[in-house]
Amino acid sequence: YYDDERRVMVRVNYAALNVEEFGSIYEGLLAFDPYITKSIDSTYDFSYVEGTDRDDSSSHYTPEELGEKGYPETIQMYVNYEGEGKEVLGSCLWRQETYFHYDTNGLINTIEHQDLGNAKNGLSATDQWYVNDKGNLETTAGRTQVVWLKDAHAKDFMFEAELKPLGTRTNAQGQTETISLRGEKVVGRFGLINARNPRADAVTTVSGYSIYSADARSVSDSVSGSKSIKVQTYRQTDSFHWSNLVGLSQTTVQTQYTDDTVTLRIIKEGENFHYFYGEKYWASERISNLQEEVFSGIYTSQGVEIVDYAFKDYTGKYDELQNELRKYMYFIDVAGRLPNGTVGTNLYNVPKGKEVAISFLPNEGNILTDIFQGDNAMSTESIFDKVTLNANNEYVFTPTKDTYFGAEFTSFRADSIITTWMEFRETGSGENGKLIMDAKYEIRGVSDNRLYYTGSPTPTGILLFDLPKAGTYEVANETLDLNGVYQITVQFGKHHTYVSEFVLNDSTELTTIDGVQYNQVKVEVEPNAWGTLTVNGKTVKSSGTLIYSEETGNYFTNGNVRSFFKDTVAIDYVATVSMHLDNVTSKNADLVGLAITDGTDLLLIKYN
Repeated sequence: YYDDERRVMVRVNYAALNVEEFGSIYEGLLAFDPYITKSIDSTYDFSYVEGTDRDDSSSHYTPEELGEKGYPETIQMYVNYEGEGKEVLGSCLWRQETYFHYDTNGLINTIEHQDLGNAKNGLSATDQWYVNDKGNLETTAGRTQVVWLKDAHAKDFMFEAELKPLGTRTNAQGQTETISLRGEKVVGRFGLINARNPRADAVTTVSGYSIYSADARSVSDSVSGSKSIKVQTYRQTDSFHWSNLVGLSQTTVQTQYTDDTVTLRIIKEGENFHYFYGEKYWASERISNLQEEVFSGIYTSQGVEIVDYAFKDYTGKYDELQNELRKYMYFIDVAGRLPNGTVGTNLYNVPKGKEVAISFLPNEGNILTDIFQGDNAMSTESIFDKVTLNANNEYVFTPTKDTYFGAEFTSFRADSIITTWMEFRETGSGENGKLIMDAKYEIRGVSDNRLYYTGSPTPTGILLFDLPKAGTYEVANETLDLNGVYQITVQFGKHHTYVSEFVLNDSTELTTIDGVQYNQVKVEVEPNAWGTLTVNGKTVKSSGTLIYSEETGNYFTNGNVRSFFKDTVAIDYVATVSMHLDNVTSKNADLVGLAITDGTDLLLIKYN
């Protein structure tokens, strides 16, 4: 036959064909019919057309390993999804594959365990779990593995497991080898997973889940006394070791640890998830998309032995659940949004012995004039003269019991208020340029720390705020001498931060707009050099915010950022980037890097 690729004739040695090759040729011959045509010059052309002999004769070659029935008794299937947001049974995301076993009746549960395996009417366990000689379930797969409590679908519960992270395994030759994790800096984890049932979601088949896990190597690869427990929560994983959408950042909660096992516990009350290690409380977070019933299971991306576990359903047992939580924490309750201000807190569940901040934020044109504290909203006393607030109008204290906070905010007289109208446009856009809409401002009164206000623009992009001008005022039986000086900081997502100081007094020039007098201020701000750009006709979006420092002339961030330098769309260039890191908490995180993209593919040079 003629080989089109090599452009030569190739001799076929039919005598040397093996069974599979011969069967394949036979199938191919049956799949086509010969077709002869005569051209106008009386020459004949021979070709093939699609035929039906193969189906009509039921002639199908069956490879030997498939057996007489034409299919194997069992198969191991792997699922490889591409594209963001695709999940495999609520456990693993895009990026590589996850394995499951099937036979002719469907998914095989190869896990012979009374309580652990596939969740009833729910999620399936992965494939590499087995019962060891101690009767405990374990896996040494070195990639993501999940096993579920079969009958644990609840809204409020306590779920804990004593887990032994495994760093080695026995290979087929009976030798002990280290569980490979695709690189020395890759972090394997072990812990607990909760997921809602995707079948119960009428909107999407993607199931929400959250993982509470610990660093496996910090326990499995360290000697007694030098081990540590490092815990973290996140909402995405893949079939290997990747973690994303971090809820609570990794924290080292214990050093000089001596045991081979770690007990992790979750107490869930609706959307509130409370996390424990051993008998110690770590932290809490709210996960609104998991507030209803969820499944509970064990997760690892390295290897783990499940030494012990316990599950208690608290659904419908609110008081019992609260009493269990009170062993470890105090509950903080606040008045929330009031007519003239808001009382808030950074923690509603405070570990015993820890501090909590209570914030008292007045609406513009108001000032904090009293603070109330008590066991509940119906039993309070004033503590206004007993506490000291920080610059952000916060009272920081260490609770010794469940505590409620309320407040009184009092309005200034209408004739003492000046309304400021502030507009922000990009430098060079002119008087009629488009208003910048993503501003967030913070205002501080120099003469009284309680004059502290935060906010964002109106839907039209105008910043409007009512502030008392310089003067002496009687407010709630208190005499206030105000100098009218205010400091304002405005941050934007795509522009430089604006910092300034202004004065409001009887000499302030006012502008009448639609019959109302305002202190009108128009400001131009420089655009960030970093952000979203277009390359090769494709928009490359940025995430997070880089903040420009007027003092250093550099950009900085306190969070996760992926941003592109707008002036670097070119074919040939040299990019030199200097980055400085402060307060690094995890040496194994993806800390900083240089990204290069053509709009489709991304090259990332990162430093761990």
